[in-house]
Amino acid sequence: MTATLTGNKLSHFNTGLFVTQTSPTEGPPGGQANVTASPSNSFYSNGTGANGDTGTVLNVQEDWWGCAQGPNMGGVCNSAIGTAAFTSWLTVKP
Repeated sequence: MTATLTGNKLSHFNTGLFVTQTSPTEGPPGGQANVTASPSNSFYSNGTGANGDTGTVLNVQEDWWGCAQGPNMGGVCNSAIGTAAFTSWLTVKP
């Protein structure tokens, strides 16, 4: 699966964007999950901004993370975990 997201607002979720290769009801993964959520997406007011599960490719560069300092900085900044490649990020909201 390959998906591209541009200019979206992902907010007020437990996890704003979660990329995985398997579903609890479908069993083992069926191929590589590649998601590009770049540029100019906004991740804010989430428990976790973006999470790439093991074996996935998640590109979340040039996005806004709720603060100028970027993801994983605490406070109002959303986090990017797992396989999420987030460097570099936007320092102002798009």
